[in-house]
Amino acid sequence: MGSGVSEPLMVLLELQNGALMVKNHQPPRDGELYAPSIREMFPANYADEAIAGYPVDQLKPSPQEQAQAFYNQEK
Repeated sequence: MGSGVSEPLMVLLELQNGALMVKNHQPPRDGELYAPSIREMFPANYADEAIAGYPVDQLKPSPQEQAQAFYNQEK
């Protein structure tokens, strides 16, 4: 048995020797601090989506694909 959660997560990545490495991560705060912490972690348009919520199956492209595309543009 297990449990899980679906919530926004700020992940700081760094490209090292061609591989993406997680440097840090931060979940939102609980309760009444949830929305303010989301607004501190993300740009406004992403924060609004995160606070409103959306089905996980609508995440396209995947976070991994988004990160890879970002770092490929940086080269």
